Amino acid sequence: MNVLLYYAYAPHTTGRYWEEALHELGHSVLFCGPSLTLDRPGFPGDVDLVRFIQTQRFTPDVFIYVDGGGLPRNIHRLPCPTIAYFIDVFERKSWKAEASRLFDLVALSQLVYLPEFQAAGVRSLWLPLACAPAVHTLPDARHERFDVACIGQQGANHAERVRLQRRLAERYSTCFQSGLTREAMAAVYAHSRIVFNKGIVFNKGRNSGLNMRVFEGLASGALLVTDAIGNGITELFEPGKDLITYVDEDDLLQKIDYYLAHEDERQEIAHHGQTKVLSSHTYRQRVEQLLQRLPSQLTAPLRPAPAADQFRVYARAHATSTMPASALQETFTLARRGGLRPRDWKLLVRCVRSVQRTLKEIARPLEE
Repeated sequence: MNVLLYYAYAPHTTGRYWEEALHELGHSVLFCGPSLTLDRPGFPGDVDLVRFIQTQRFTPDVFIYVDGGGLPRNIHRLPCPTIAYFIDVFERKSWKAEASRLFDLVALSQLVYLPEFQAAGVRSLWLPLACAPAVHTLPDARHERFDVACIGQQGANHAERVRLQRRLAERYSTCFQSGLTREAMAAVYAHSRIVFNKGIVFNKGRNSGLNMRVFEGLASGALLVTDAIGNGITELFEPGKDLITYVDEDDLLQKIDYYLAHEDERQEIAHHGQTKVLSSHTYRQRVEQLLQRLPSQLTAPLRPAPAADQFRVYARAHATSTMPASALQETFTLARRGGLRPRDWKLLVRCVRSVQRTLKEIARPLEE
């Protein structure tokens, strides 16, 4: 199968795991996304897909968009089924909900949002994240150096995770880092007794993200201790048998104390969780599951829509995905066609201001 694949390339991204799984399954893959590193050439975040496949002389059987980059143009004009995989839906949720209308099928990694997308008339399914077994195959695996480890972002959206990490560091031997390669991440987890997880809280505090760390921690062979996510995790794993969940800080500390003191129980649960994730929750299996649901008809809601509606979706998506110049161009196209609505003028002002800020940032070093 010829697969046209779009994602923002970086060594540790979900998109890279998907690309490797597609190759492993024998598919021909043409990458068309931006690159965040110098290791691989990339393309503009708003690349025109119709022109791209014409230039590359590539006839895709399916287009797959993996969350994390910009938004390419002319998705709705591709002559093949189009699939979006939205991961962190709670980030820029409004434009993802609107952009989903460009695709024939939408897969969501966060189960809690599935009813909302389906109610909006978007053909969608739940497809959780996964693990890459090859990344966790280490020659000196399970040489335990740390009591507790967590590799992940530590920015403003992760304040509670950082706070809990500080409490854990006061009591245990820990390794809390961010920005590691996936190989370095796997090595840290393999040298740890427990992998700690705290996802981003959303949905008014009722849920947190079912993130990559859940699957990576389990795949490493360490005991995963994660917050009670309530976002489909119990449909995949059994708490107390595959992993351990906690509800608050006191519960977290008590359970870590217990499982550090009861090595046999800790290792039994860790082994069971590792066996399950490696047998049932790999990226290869996720790709197979998605391609089995490949739509036979091109039914994206915006395929037959008026051109003004199509331009409007791209403009709003680009305005909120750090591509204001693209949004500005699309908004001017709407204006020329007489398709601007009252709220579109607000979008135009927003784009102009964003471009102005960008130009000021570029000019600042020249003025110094």
